[in-house]
Amino acid sequence: MGGAAGSAGKLYLQQANGSFIIAPSQPWGLHQNSEDMGACWIDVDQDGDEDLYIASGSNEWPIGDELYRDRLYINDGAGNFSFAADAIPDIRLSSSCVRSADFDGDGDLDLFVGARIIPGKYPFPAKSSLLENENGVFKDVTNQYAREWEEAGLVTDAHWFDYDGDGDLDIIISAEWQALRIFRNDGSAFEEITSETKLDSYKGWWTSLTPCDLNSDGQIDFIAGNLGLNSRLKSKPDQSFEVYAADFDQNQTHDIVLGIQEAGQTYPLRGRECSSNQMPFIKEKFKTYDAFGRATLNEVYGDKLKDALHYEANWMASSYIENLGDGTFSVKALPMKAQISTVQGAMVSDVNHDGHQDVILAGNLYQMEVETPRQDASVGLVLLGDGKGELKAIPYSESGFFAAGDVKSIKKLRGPGGRTLVLTVNNNGPLNIHFVKQ
Repeated sequence: MGGAAGSAGKLYLQQANGSFIIAPSQPWGLHQNSEDMGACWIDVDQDGDEDLYIASGSNEWPIGDELYRDRLYINDGAGNFSFAADAIPDIRLSSSCVRSADFDGDGDLDLFVGARIIPGKYPFPAKSSLLENENGVFKDVTNQYAREWEEAGLVTDAHWFDYDGDGDLDIIISAEWQALRIFRNDGSAFEEITSETKLDSYKGWWTSLTPCDLNSDGQIDFIAGNLGLNSRLKSKPDQSFEVYAADFDQNQTHDIVLGIQEAGQTYPLRGRECSSNQMPFIKEKFKTYDAFGRATLNEVYGDKLKDALHYEANWMASSYIENLGDGTFSVKALPMKAQISTVQGAMVSDVNHDGHQDVILAGNLYQMEVETPRQDASVGLVLLGDGKGELKAIPYSESGFFAAGDVKSIKKLRGPGGRTLVLTVNNNGPLNIHFVKQ
């Protein structure tokens, strides 16, 4: 369990009866001031036991701070871990996730490390990294194999899979303000092929990716979490929600402007009070709330928008990403009950034992800007699959699955007797364990 800054992570070991005890070896306490954003069990040195890579993130410290450095802990085979500072490059990015795979086919596991943000410079695209395992030591080979990851974006999740069936592993990446992006591994480099997949039109605030095969065709599909449709941050395929970033008031600070389209025009999302508190010139330019409320984004900020960083989102629905088997994907919004809040994660399990994959969703988003109510409506949701790609939402009163709160992650574990355990992790709250009935 990863810890926030000032609170060290903890390793728990499951016992034969299904209970958990705290492991005797907890060396990550030495780095308790780092913010644990992602973790990956990986046999780095191929000695048959699992080592632990932890990705560090946050927005609290200056760019390049030591607390952004990721960490690797080597297992001695008896469950004792030691910090291996020299086994990973000194990369100080605000990371979000880490995913292992043997991308180069040499028999050991390499790493994709997704970067969530450039501290203090949201929404400028952050650099994600590809780390190659060379005899138990990782080397940053991003520039050699994946130059486009220099601006991979505000990455939230990623998964390795063989997109084109050629025997090597490609990768799909989720992020804010962009489409789900697929990079094909051709053996010498990763090339983005998102436009070929028909995913490029669906730009969202994607939060998570969960592989599945809901239509039982042998192809890897995905459940993709998104902001949801129960928010003032609304968008449609033909009406975008937008962000601009620049020093609009020329005071040497970074400003963010949100806009929303209506009737062919883009208007400020935030009101006059909040906007003028950030940039006082607005209060002088627009003497009344009525005048500001009628003004377009261009009338408020003028030519400064032309040179600003600009992104837009037009698809906020959490979705079923169906692999059509011909190199393209179909994006289908999940049932409406899955759209009442932000989906932070999903897991796949045959909940009702009918031989078909079902989906369990969880998540909320309490951290919103001051004028936008927090996303807190979700109490978790079970979606029953029919084996043909259709999903039916089951209320918690029937499913028994209840996961309210600021849920940030959901994981599946195997319990005693093969029983399925569902773990939901809450920000500033407990870890909850749910049992799937046998």
